[in-house]
Amino acid sequence: MTEDYIITYEACGKVLRISPDSSVKLLAGGLRGFDSTGFDVKITPYASLNGGYPSVRRFGERELSITAEIDSATGEEEKRRIVSMLDPKYEGVLDVSLFGVHRRISVIPCGIPLFERPVPSGPVVMTLNFVSPAVFFSDGAKKKADFCRAMPLLTFPMNFTPELGVTAGLYGKTDRKEVDNGGDTDCGFVLTIVAHGGSVSNPSVSLGEKQVKCLLTLSDGDVLAIDTRRGRKNITLGGERCFKFTRDSVFFTLPRGESTVSIRADSGGEYIDACLEYSPLYYGV
Repeated sequence: MTEDYIITYEACGKVLRISPDSSVKLLAGGLRGFDSTGFDVKITPYASLNGGYPSVRRFGERELSITAEIDSATGEEEKRRIVSMLDPKYEGVLDVSLFGVHRRISVIPCGIPLFERPVPSGPVVMTLNFVSPAVFFSDGAKKKADFCRAMPLLTFPMNFTPELGVTAGLYGKTDRKEVDNGGDTDCGFVLTIVAHGGSVSNPSVSLGEKQVKCLLTLSDGDVLAIDTRRGRKNITLGGERCFKFTRDSVFFTLPRGESTVSIRADSGGEYIDACLEYSPLYYGV
């Protein structure tokens, strides 16, 4: 087993740390479900033709398990503390650093936790089971794209005097931004739009032919947030839910690789300050 690992499970206000220098150490072959999850693929046969067609093609729910050894000196005490963290009514977070890669995933404890002591005075061997409805890992770090562009002011040859100093350039607003989703699959995002200096009428965000257009007017200082993440799709104005969008709006996600996101408004587009945040998703660790 590699010595380059740190695994933490956070739940119910407590933290379980599994690492070479802690009282709980991972056993060889002690991780299951961390590399990839299962596939749910079904073929429906044609009525009169040979073969069939794929009627279901998706990732199945991710099941994970951890088998580790608890030091004999703290075995019973640590076992009771770990059991107190395993409440299926609450989600926990598994944070994994393995082979130089860092990933996080939300999980729910499931199955039966096993605590065995092969030798009466020896260490406790623990097996914990989890399921993750979210399926995919994230790296825990949000990527950020501000809708601004640099406008250089310097020209060559330069001509300036010491007492005046130098201004290399300014930042201006732009309605288009290149974003790079370096994950393994599509991911949602949160776009925050702030009206600064004037009113903004019917702002929208788009990628190709897909767009989310909000039917409202932002006054100076108003904050609008559009969330397209799985299970969290929402629009809020000033922190309150606001379901005012066109019927053809699509809460689209960011595809793998580079893509261009655009922001527009029927009027007042020059008063938009916008920032897009997203976390790439990965099939495994």
